[in-house]
Amino acid sequence: MKSRCSGNAHGLTSAKCCDMLSRVRRILPLLLSASLSWAGYGLQWSLPTGRGLPMAIAGRLFPPDANDDGLTDVQVSYGGDSIVLYDGASHAAFWSISSQHAGYLLSGISVANMDDDSAPELVAYHARSSTSSFRFDVLDCASHAVLYSSPEMSPWLLATLSDLARPGVYDVCVITGDSISHTLQVYGWSAGAQELPTSRLSTLRPSPIPCTGRVAIDGTLFCAAEILDATGRIVRTLPPSAGPLVWDGKDQTGEPCPAGCYIVRAGALLSRVDIVR
Repeated sequence: MKSRCSGNAHGLTSAKCCDMLSRVRRILPLLLSASLSWAGYGLQWSLPTGRGLPMAIAGRLFPPDANDDGLTDVQVSYGGDSIVLYDGASHAAFWSISSQHAGYLLSGISVANMDDDSAPELVAYHARSSTSSFRFDVLDCASHAVLYSSPEMSPWLLATLSDLARPGVYDVCVITGDSISHTLQVYGWSAGAQELPTSRLSTLRPSPIPCTGRVAIDGTLFCAAEILDATGRIVRTLPPSAGPLVWDGKDQTGEPCPAGCYIVRAGALLSRVDIVR
């Protein structure tokens, strides 16, 4: 008499069937877990910050993107002493901003294009509660250098960014005053030579200084260069150059530009050129 477990029409013994069932029981939870991990909500990652307070998308205007990668940076505030920025993709810290002004606390930051060069700048806001004073710094996001420090403003009520004059180019708007009288102060980029931060004027080297018409600017420029007059108007566009950039002192129509101060802008690089006639 044959055993009931000896086999079946397909030649499978009960031992083989039990072994297959056992394997299915072990694999099935793994398959279900894997399928669930591809869809649905859950913890993606965590970032221990100690005493720092994370502000994932906090900002006066829009989420910061100081490394210009198209993704929001994570801000972690350390009680007014500093703000550390973390890359949202790699979760690595890439910039620690602190207040450079004695007696002031770092109250917040904004990131926006401030000078129409397609690269973002960071605005750091500083406040001193004891005197109701306020000031801000504009920093270059690539080099982290301070481009501009505002004067002290007191008393102040509100500070924000607005593109008042040119779309996508932002100014710092500060409201000062008390409960009776208010003043709006607007700080922003100007192409006038007297208002250009000197730290942004040393990246290209013109020669001779001053010039009578023709000027050579040292450096390899892989983008077009623009010549701006003191009002910010573009008077000439020059093609990329593998060697020194040469400007003949003429505008786009071929007419000699009048004597005065001009700015050469190539991407994020700036230089001042003075023409004498």
